[in-house]
Amino acid sequence: MDWSSVRTRQILVGLAVAIFAYLFFVPWVWPTPEVTAQIPDRATLGQDIEIPISVFAWHSNVDVYQVRFYVDYYASTAKGEEGITYPIMVLQRPPRQFRGVWGFNHLTRPWSDTVTVTVPLKKTAEDKLLGPGLLSGKLDVSISYHPGRTAHELPTEDLARQSTISVPFAITLSGP
Repeated sequence: MDWSSVRTRQILVGLAVAIFAYLFFVPWVWPTPEVTAQIPDRATLGQDIEIPISVFAWHSNVDVYQVRFYVDYYASTAKGEEGITYPIMVLQRPPRQFRGVWGFNHLTRPWSDTVTVTVPLKKTAEDKLLGPGLLSGKLDVSISYHPGRTAHELPTEDLARQSTISVPFAITLSGP
């Protein structure tokens, strides 16, 4: 028996087992993605605000598909002549799907993505639904993501999970 060929086979088998474990067993322990938003503390009524929303995960199987801008009626003092604004949908698109064993990326690595949404404060102020004062509420960010491996996986089954993460805000609005 040739020592170099046995050693080479052992190395190749070990490498194959490590790659298989990395691609098919590590996804079982993927944590839920995290979401942050950079919401300004101050804004002007005559200007829309742009909010970058960042998603962090251990894989790239994540998609932001919906963002709502909710205002807390009781905690906010930025009421206009016609009251205060209702929830505003600032992003809406179909959630991403993950079907079957090959319908998602198996690589585990730190991953992030940023989506920028625009909140139409200018139009809302023109509609007399906002005025100067404190605007309190939350930004609801809905994500679609693959949770990792599941025990009962069918080739045609959509394995995506949806989750909504709320990011609170308090913005001081000044007049135009």
